Amino acid sequence: MAPNPYAAYRQTQVATADPVELVVLLYEGAIRFTSNAVAALNGGDHEAAHRMFVRAQEVVLELLSSLDLEQGAIAENLAAIYDYLYRRLIDANVRKDATIAQEVVGHLRLLLDGWRSVRPTPAHAEGALLAPAGGPR
Repeated sequence: MAPNPYAAYRQTQVATADPVELVVLLYEGAIRFTSNAVAALNGGDHEAAHRMFVRAQEVVLELLSSLDLEQGAIAENLAAIYDYLYRRLIDANVRKDATIAQEVVGHLRLLLDGWRSVRPTPAHAEGALLAPAGGPR
């Protein structure tokens, strides 16, 4: 099988990204998977929708597990938001409800805009709100 150049590019992109860029990539993935789930629901493909919802749920769990809750209120608030989004994704999947999924996409887009506005600083380079790689989460 020939190597997939897109997969190699994505792997390099993730490996070289700073913590804020990684969060942005995770948000983009969650939005993409949830939007794909909506498209699958609209097309009547519940199996594909389920797969996409599960992938989106996994991304949201990764966002949640990457938080360093010792950083205070902002991290705690993000944890509550991620928990809510995770539960809504499960609900959308169980009910096969595109409206719930669209709600989640809307929240993710707002959060993504906020993360995109963050400019890397020394605190971000060390992952101020994020747990150290390989560290406790």
